Amino acid sequence: MAFIGQDVDTVFLGLSGAGTNNLISFYGVLATGGVQQIYNSSSRLPDGAFQGGVLDNTAVQVGDALYFVEFFRFGLGGAFDDRYFVSRLNKDGTVETLAQLPGGTISQGAGPYDHRDTAFEHNGTYHVMAGSALTTEVFSVSPAGVLAQITDFDRPLYPGAQPGAVWVNDTLFVLGDQRTPSGISELWRVAANGGQEAVFSDGVNSVLDVASFANRAWFITSDQSPLGASGKLFSIGENGSARRVALPRNEVAMFLDTDADGLLVVTRNTAGFLSTISSIAADGSVTRVMSAGFASISDICGFGSEAYFIGIKPLENSFALYRVGQSGDAELVRGIGNGIAGPNVAELYVSGGKLWFTANIQVRDGFGGFTEIANVLHSMDSSGQIAIEAGAPGTYP
Repeated sequence: MAFIGQDVDTVFLGLSGAGTNNLISFYGVLATGGVQQIYNSSSRLPDGAFQGGVLDNTAVQVGDALYFVEFFRFGLGGAFDDRYFVSRLNKDGTVETLAQLPGGTISQGAGPYDHRDTAFEHNGTYHVMAGSALTTEVFSVSPAGVLAQITDFDRPLYPGAQPGAVWVNDTLFVLGDQRTPSGISELWRVAANGGQEAVFSDGVNSVLDVASFANRAWFITSDQSPLGASGKLFSIGENGSARRVALPRNEVAMFLDTDADGLLVVTRNTAGFLSTISSIAADGSVTRVMSAGFASISDICGFGSEAYFIGIKPLENSFALYRVGQSGDAELVRGIGNGIAGPNVAELYVSGGKLWFTANIQVRDGFGGFTEIANVLHSMDSSGQIAIEAGAPGTYP
């Protein structure tokens, strides 16, 4: 994606300022090397606003522009008035405000996984999950700035709920919290003609994750017990009812990822409490792709012809990056963190032909020792070469 005449491999969020005046901006990693600020929220603050910037999990490329949600905070008599807008960063560096949302976007709930987005593209149009004090809805914003409400719910997601929405052709599957007073997420289907119906709602199990693959929606349910022993996997088409997908014995589904060549699922054994990875075919058959067991797996991603994941082994205390080898073993990706023992890798994704992630590094402190910097942006190219892209103090990806 090109901005201001420069080719950008990826875009990440960074902080500038201090205290309550922190401003969230976009930075671009240039294909030619180096980092360039491509959006500075300080230049966008309207009269009366003292804080603003880009909301996490809302930036999506649509065509040759980057769509996102920016907020501005105003102070009124000691109270805050937050306003949210869908804006567009054009390739020439200009920013346009397209539409104001009725409320703030729905953030990720509590949990270690970073694969659940609150914004997405469909048929050349930007979509975002947003809510007010009354409801949680999916909105679309056309390139011309026309705001349209896609869903019609009665109440918002309960606090801490994971948002989720995917398209299967022209049918939208979205998580809602409408039928059960105890805060259980249901799966709803919204047809192209606007009809809306609940397709999974049993009053006990909550839908935790949803993905689109092979013209079907795939989703995981759980009663949210402390051991997560009820993670069941289902699939559903544009029409019809949900059908159960059989998992290996004593295993429950944790989360899904469709970045790899197909659909991947992280499962956990209910006896040994170790997690592993399997692939799911279009017919629902499940095949184990990794034999090793991990204390926890926080993300999976396909890069090239291989699957990469972030995991932590038993008795260890830091997440590291692994690839799934040809024989199904887990191979540690080395060279991360400048030799630091606990790199704490996170935020795995693919962009511009590279695999991106954040990790802790250690740098010399100028006094003969070392200091640790967290959340530093890294990339790995197709040859396996790892580069530190950004991470100066005050500019955290």
